[in-house]
Amino acid sequence: MFHESSKTTIVMLGNSLTEFGGSWNSRLDRSDVKNCGQSGFITSQILRLLKTCVLVEQPRACFVMGGINDLAMGFRVPGIFENHKKIIQELKAGNIMPVFQSTLYVHGDPEINRHVTHLNKLLEDFCRENDVHFIDLNASMSGDNGLLPEFTFDGIHLTEQGYDGWSRELKMFIKKHSQLFENL
Repeated sequence: MFHESSKTTIVMLGNSLTEFGGSWNSRLDRSDVKNCGQSGFITSQILRLLKTCVLVEQPRACFVMGGINDLAMGFRVPGIFENHKKIIQELKAGNIMPVFQSTLYVHGDPEINRHVTHLNKLLEDFCRENDVHFIDLNASMSGDNGLLPEFTFDGIHLTEQGYDGWSRELKMFIKKHSQLFENL
């Protein structure tokens, strides 16, 4: 069993996908991770969470995923992308390393997935151009029909197997950049 440490090194920021991950400390074999996921949140709400849930913690890194709720509500990709850029700017201004994760595809909805592809391409290019880490979760969690069926119980939300896949990707990233995530 992992317990919260007094110092937060990593904040997980996002919507229900992040929130329903539960104890990211257990998932990542750490004791310094705070879950700031909020079910139903769109990117403009995630942006507002920065002040109340992330900046006050002063973590080294903030892992961010969002956008699928925006798309489901009919928001357009350029506006969602602008919110992502603002999140990056605020994190950097707070001396917190942003780590963006691709918006996950859904299972069986090619129209939404077309928008997810567009959003992720914009975000990945922006991250590369601005020295921001980007983790493409879809590379290992999706196939031709979007999110793999064994990773979702409703087409969007993740099964335990889905969280295992996501956690595995994050652990590999943290291990690769271990000097950034050592808890002092």
